[in-house]
Amino acid sequence: ITDVETLNIVSSHTGTTAASALTATDDNTLGDISADTKLTTLNISGSDQASISVGSEATKLATVNTTGMSNDLSLTLAAAVDQTVTGGSAKETVAMGTTLNNADTVDLAGGTDVLSATVTGLTATTGALTVANVETLNLTNGGTAVIDATAITGASEIAILTNTTKATITGLA
Repeated sequence: ITDVETLNIVSSHTGTTAASALTATDDNTLGDISADTKLTTLNISGSDQASISVGSEATKLATVNTTGMSNDLSLTLAAAVDQTVTGGSAKETVAMGTTLNNADTVDLAGGTDVLSATVTGLTATTGALTVANVETLNLTNGGTAVIDATAITGASEIAILTNTTKATITGLA
């Protein structure tokens, strides 16, 4: 698929018997959405759990909206672009690789949500993260990182994983 600015994905299944339903360990998987450098908006909805990865080539993907998901979602965002990620009532696990910084806004709303990212090299400015309604932040640091948590709301845990040198967190309420 190329030359698409907005992509709408619905995670569902068809079938008439209970045996056709996805089990707790099944999901609808899209392994890599990456071919389209014109993609600016990704809308994800549906009633079946999904696992979706967006590759680094999606350099214009500024808006990701998952408010229509009512089941578990695992989402990997690898593009280095300023993003607004908006979630809904589903349990969402969002991995942003090395791209999370102060220019991104993540609000995953309801559900028990997890956001992970590598924050090595973030400064007091680039580490001023805007994150809301994410219960667990798993941040990996392989060097020095400064996180300003002033605009992080709704988190019950901010974990610094694989910290090999120094991580500083300021602005904790």
